[in-house]
Amino acid sequence: MIHPISSQRRLNYNTLLSLATFRSGSDMKHILYVFFALTLSCGISSVVNAQIRWIVPSQNFQESGSTTVNPDRGLYKQLRFDNTFSFAVSPQEKNVRIYFVIDQFINKPFDQDQMTDFGNSLAAMERTHQRAIVRFLYDYPSADVVSSGLKSRNARTAPASLMSMHIRQLGSVLASHRRAVFAVESGLVGFWGEQHGDTPDKQTPSAIASVVDQWRVALAGTQIQILARYPKALQEHIAKQPDILAIQPKVGFWNDCLGAHDDVNMQVRQVPIVEGETCMLAPRIDYSCNTMMGYFQSIQLDELHSEYYRDIIAGWKMQGCFKQLEERLGYRYVIRKAKLADDGSEIMLQIDNVGWGRSLVSRPLYLVHDGHRVQQIGDLVDFYPGSVNHLHIHLNAPLPLSGGSITLETDDDVQFSNTTGNLIFHFN
Repeated sequence: MIHPISSQRRLNYNTLLSLATFRSGSDMKHILYVFFALTLSCGISSVVNAQIRWIVPSQNFQESGSTTVNPDRGLYKQLRFDNTFSFAVSPQEKNVRIYFVIDQFINKPFDQDQMTDFGNSLAAMERTHQRAIVRFLYDYPSADVVSSGLKSRNARTAPASLMSMHIRQLGSVLASHRRAVFAVESGLVGFWGEQHGDTPDKQTPSAIASVVDQWRVALAGTQIQILARYPKALQEHIAKQPDILAIQPKVGFWNDCLGAHDDVNMQVRQVPIVEGETCMLAPRIDYSCNTMMGYFQSIQLDELHSEYYRDIIAGWKMQGCFKQLEERLGYRYVIRKAKLADDGSEIMLQIDNVGWGRSLVSRPLYLVHDGHRVQQIGDLVDFYPGSVNHLHIHLNAPLPLSGGSITLETDDDVQFSNTTGNLIFHFN
């Protein structure tokens, strides 16, 4: 937003008008004098404005040629924990998807000690600015069951009433530690919590939409994304309640077979496919770099499982597009230009989002001088894929022009994809 010139740079019209006091209503000389004074005022104001001098950084803003590890974007590792909520994630893993297998709780609620363990584990992730996608599931079929065919039995999941209690218990802890959680896959129903293979009453579109709604209620007031596996579970629901697309927590989809033959029906207008993985099913077109990179860009994919399906990922590495995938998934911010007024009162920036996606949560962006926040200058949630964003900020207090540095930061430590990182100015 362009702010007006600061008051010290304006010429006062009232002062000029006070110089021209009429001696009589018919004194043409004074009329001309006032006209001249007003014209002069406009001219001087323009000259003063033109006298603003800008300082540019000494460094060039070059885009880094490497992957920038940031929360809620890129490739993720998958972890599994069985019937425990005490877990640890390596600090090196910025993004993870965690499977919580809870088959010992098909007939009972969680106890308080378990929920305390869960809260402590999430708190540890918050401290290291890590973010998880979580899925809770009752039935992780054994290799024997898979080899004999999933249709040999129905998935074994909790009754609907107990499932609702579990959602309330888990949702309370997740909401308390929301900074550690990017998304909740609504899960629970079906094999692997993938919402297929369960008894007919549990996997109808209305039943799965009800599970999504229960998560939304449990996580009200947070920015945690609530994801369903299949669009058919939400199409009618969204048509009846279009407001759920605009309020937090927002709904979206996860897709465990990106690009597969049945993937053509995976998209619903305005509902993002936030994350997923590829699988062993036959492709809709093919799994080549050209097809899949274009597809990921079109759906603005944020996160992708880094280890599954391995044959497809190995193909991307061999074809040479894996590096592009690492760099472009989700958001990727690059500082292009910067300049600072010579009195420290204004700063102008150009920040581009060159990623395939965008931040799905609010991320206030702060200007920082020598380690201290100066003021908020924007929100990264507003920087859409492919956007060129010009910021002209009138600062609440002038910045000193000697000593220290000027950088950008967010609460969750988002890194810009420049060779100089988040640095804008450095003063000797």
